[in-house]
Amino acid sequence: MNVFTTSRHLRNYLKSNLNSNGLIQKSITIDEFENRSIVIDNLKIIDSDIRTIFMYQASSFYDFSKLKFNKDFINFFFESDFIFKFFEEIYLENISLDDLVQKKLYTDYSDEIEILKILLTNYISLLKQNSYYDRILIPNNYKLNLEYLKNFEFINIHIESYLSYFELQLLNNISKIIQLNIYLNTNKFNKKMIKKFEQFNIFLAENNNYIIDFSNKKIISNIENKNQTNFEVKAFSQRLNQIAFIKAKLYEFIEIDKFLPENIAIILPDESFAKYLDIFDNEINLNFAMGKSITQNRLFVYLNTLFEYIKEKNVLTFNRLKRLSIDDELQENILKSKNSLDNLVFYDLINKILEYFKDDEIFEFIYKELYRLKQYDIFLDKLTFKQKFQILLSNIQNKHLDDINGGKITVVGLLESRGITFDGVIIVDFNEDTVPKYNQKDIFLSTFLRIDLGLPTKDDRLNLQKYLYKRVFDNSKKVSISYVQNDSYIPSRFLTELDLKKSAQTFDEYYDYLTLNFIKRDVFNKEIILNIDFKDIKISASSLNTFLSCKRKYYLKHIQKIKEHEISLLPSYKNIGTILHETLKELYLNNTFFENGLDMQKKFKNHLFKHISHDHFTNYEINVWSKKIEFFCNHEYSRLSSGVMPIAFEEPINFIYKNLQIVGSIDRIDKFNDEYFVIDYKSSTNISVDSERNFEKSVDFQLELYYLYTLRVKNYLKTRAFFYDLNNGELLEEKMLKEKLEILENIFDMLLKSSSFNFSKCEDTKVCLYCPYKIMCGRY
Repeated sequence: MNVFTTSRHLRNYLKSNLNSNGLIQKSITIDEFENRSIVIDNLKIIDSDIRTIFMYQASSFYDFSKLKFNKDFINFFFESDFIFKFFEEIYLENISLDDLVQKKLYTDYSDEIEILKILLTNYISLLKQNSYYDRILIPNNYKLNLEYLKNFEFINIHIESYLSYFELQLLNNISKIIQLNIYLNTNKFNKKMIKKFEQFNIFLAENNNYIIDFSNKKIISNIENKNQTNFEVKAFSQRLNQIAFIKAKLYEFIEIDKFLPENIAIILPDESFAKYLDIFDNEINLNFAMGKSITQNRLFVYLNTLFEYIKEKNVLTFNRLKRLSIDDELQENILKSKNSLDNLVFYDLINKILEYFKDDEIFEFIYKELYRLKQYDIFLDKLTFKQKFQILLSNIQNKHLDDINGGKITVVGLLESRGITFDGVIIVDFNEDTVPKYNQKDIFLSTFLRIDLGLPTKDDRLNLQKYLYKRVFDNSKKVSISYVQNDSYIPSRFLTELDLKKSAQTFDEYYDYLTLNFIKRDVFNKEIILNIDFKDIKISASSLNTFLSCKRKYYLKHIQKIKEHEISLLPSYKNIGTILHETLKELYLNNTFFENGLDMQKKFKNHLFKHISHDHFTNYEINVWSKKIEFFCNHEYSRLSSGVMPIAFEEPINFIYKNLQIVGSIDRIDKFNDEYFVIDYKSSTNISVDSERNFEKSVDFQLELYYLYTLRVKNYLKTRAFFYDLNNGELLEEKMLKEKLEILENIFDMLLKSSSFNFSKCEDTKVCLYCPYKIMCGRY
């Protein structure tokens, strides 16, 4: 029987032997082999979730708080991983907590060790009460499964990783009853593994491929690794530009080097890069060994959004959930229950949601996970709705769907590349923070103590990754490496250890035509010409502004009706503006007399504070404006005292002018003697009116449209138009009103005479800076 480190290594072996004569030897992974090779009488392995719950219960003693772990269940659910890894590591390396106490380096931490001993005792007690066992208990409680092992004449173990003390001793015990051979490759980065074999009087050298007869403790084959790999290293200033490099290398490998696609691999040190590769894989050449993340799946997105809403109810989470509306009745019940979700039956609600998504590709997957949790409900019954929901999501969020429709070129993470031989390999993100990558925090054992105990150190773990990269290189004919070099990223120092020269320059411009420019040319620059009759379209000041500023934006917003999508927790100027408009309207309608500017400000505040809500950011803005309005109130009191009379507020307009329908709303109309003032409030800080120098380029005809309304509908013969700067309490008159009316006449004539319009993108790219559609136009 053959035992392999990964399932991919196993499949690769089976595939390579399909055409061989005779039967293929039975093959399994090393995890499966270990599980089948041992038995623990009358006990069953504990489920991962119940494991966490038991540890949570085991921590229910006073002194545990001294370890500074957060006892909130949700936080403990994640932080407990540190505890389990600590216990697993020391027991798999044959070290007890008492061993730690005897070490001088740990003398100052004897209290912490005593707490951990109590915690472990409590945990083991819970395991025994419920007839479970944990990996922690295996080294001291297992027996060999002789019935299973004696089915095989020999066992070949292919090692592509680090073996713990327990794993090596397990193999040693098995080797005493059955012929066991170990296949091991060495290089300068797995010296710790080489050292482990010396206890069996097996002495290994670097850069060799060994077959070891572990039953008789002797080397039966030793071949020096003399592979000469061809390397190429290139730098890019932007991470995404590596995709173009990948496309170029794939073409070179297949068309020039004549490598078969199935013998080519793209290795991702950071597997999150896979989502970008997937986007640009238009030809479906790639097969993602890690699968496709379910986090973008509609069912998962809905469940995750619902959980975020339960966890923190605010305008952002509310609107996200509302936008993902499923069954109206179900959605309404969820939103109505937002303050009492813990009273809902968790399984009933999730099942109702699943009913709506029963045709979804991950339905069965989540349904089975939900069923599994329900089987353990005796242990989960004291958890809240939120806590059960957290467990469900945490168990599925890192899962992937198999890439069943992918191409022949393998995209794989480092660990899954173990033991596989390729002709051509491309490795991206070869940067200091990713190659090698170390993200494991150690809160119990220092480096000095690890060295003293013989446990793997941080350097040992980094060297294991270097070993795996070196194995990939030794098993390949050509390797192309890319990395990001800019102010934030530097190349990995591992390049120097490999005697590889860093790129002398960045190569973005040599490759980007293969990706981004291609998409911009074929998608973003497509010409859009439509027949439009503006007599059938309502024209407002803002829509006209959009049409004149950028016809493409008008097309996306007013014809395709693509709405701005982002919801922010920060206050929107539109929301604050609406509140100020309503407050000013209430101020004048409910007050006919003001003693002075201060009195007016006081009354304004009274009306303004009626709009206080649960939105803290908006409330902040309300408080700011309660003070900023002082200049406005002083100026207004002066105007009112001189005889100015406000006569209309938020006046809706809807009239026909030159066969065009004009709509909108005038903030306010004042009367003074026989004159009328059309006023539009402005709460922003960058207000300006057109001057003689720039009016010909203007695209803002808001005041002109309002003027036409008062002239044509109200029959006001003397009208002036103003913006009211609320920040500074100043009226800014539209001085170029007459001239802009002439321009507006010409615009209307153009709209009426033309029947076909080219909705091209604007020439002035400064207009695109804050445009919500700039990504759709390729101007990001």
